[in-house]
Amino acid sequence: MKDPAKYQEIVDAEWNIIYDKLAKCVDSGAKVILSRLAIGDLATQYFADRGVFCAGRVAEEDLLRVTKSTGARIQTTVNDLTPDQMGTCEVFEEKQVGNERFNLFRGCPGSKTCTLVLRGGAEQFIEEAARSLNDAIEIVRRAVKNAAIVPGGGGQGTVSKNHGHHLVVSAMDAFLEGGDEEEAGGFTDSQIQGLLSVCNTVVEHPLLLYQAGPTYHMIANAAVLLCHLLNGMHAQRGAGGEPPGEMEAALFDEVLDTYLSVRKLLSIHRRKLPVRLRCHGIPRPNLAALGGGGEPGAPFIDLGETLMCGSRGCQGFVLMACSPCVAAERARAAAQKQEVAAQQEALANGIDAGLEDISEFDKELFDLGQEFDIDDDALLSVLSQIVAT
Repeated sequence: MKDPAKYQEIVDAEWNIIYDKLAKCVDSGAKVILSRLAIGDLATQYFADRGVFCAGRVAEEDLLRVTKSTGARIQTTVNDLTPDQMGTCEVFEEKQVGNERFNLFRGCPGSKTCTLVLRGGAEQFIEEAARSLNDAIEIVRRAVKNAAIVPGGGGQGTVSKNHGHHLVVSAMDAFLEGGDEEEAGGFTDSQIQGLLSVCNTVVEHPLLLYQAGPTYHMIANAAVLLCHLLNGMHAQRGAGGEPPGEMEAALFDEVLDTYLSVRKLLSIHRRKLPVRLRCHGIPRPNLAALGGGGEPGAPFIDLGETLMCGSRGCQGFVLMACSPCVAAERARAAAQKQEVAAQQEALANGIDAGLEDISEFDKELFDLGQEFDIDDDALLSVLSQIVAT
């Protein structure tokens, strides 16, 4: 090209094209312009004079994140820009954190994420924190996407087989023990400690509820036995008219705290299970009765409204306050006792009537039984007389 005027026309046309594109960007109403490529000094100064912020060499993933949050669309041309292609946010600001400056979009309508800025004394500490944070985020992401959770993989370090074995052994010891009618609530000390051990183990290691087998039902039945224990202890406290001693009050508080903890855990677990797999619904205690409120004579924990398990074996814990094995043993012992009492009554009636068909040995045996049917003090007195003679 030999004519300088022609060359100047070409240069002016290029400047007009650039200014035309810049004017269209400003006329669109945009206040923030982000570009994947570099933005020259001319465009930067042009936008700055008109109150428009611009940034170049923005990473593609950042552009996609901004479009999702603000509702904007990535454009390949500045022609035919419409308002529906623009994004919105409540506040856009630039802040400096350390030696770097960050552009913050606040109040985005489609924002479901946040930005975390990590600060530390050394690069290695920041990298370690970033890795830990990324692991936590990925775990939560997987849990949100997949509602089904299989326990055991991440719980091996916290719940070992020893915990499960210890729970089963403690539960079976407590279930198979017959109890003592003279103790609080009809339970022996060892039985109470076994029930507390079972419930406390589950409170410390909730994943035991997910173990295969009858573990969940054993824990629920242990909680039901604690209901009967608390009812018996509360009835004894109100029957005497005197405040309980320190030992009795401490034991009652310990059992109540354990029961409330395991009840909350079982209630949450029960709601997650299908109806056919659910065990008892653990009732709520009447805490107002501890302060003298409530109806007189009412139980501390009302088991009458309990939603019982479909298994007959589990129902025995609610109805008879013991395991089916103990209930069968008690029924057999009661039948034997009733049979012996009937025989003794028949024998006594025969002797009183003077019947001749009773043998001499049966009469002597009956007299011996009647003679030694005495209390401990009288028995000691008889033994001392025998030793003295």
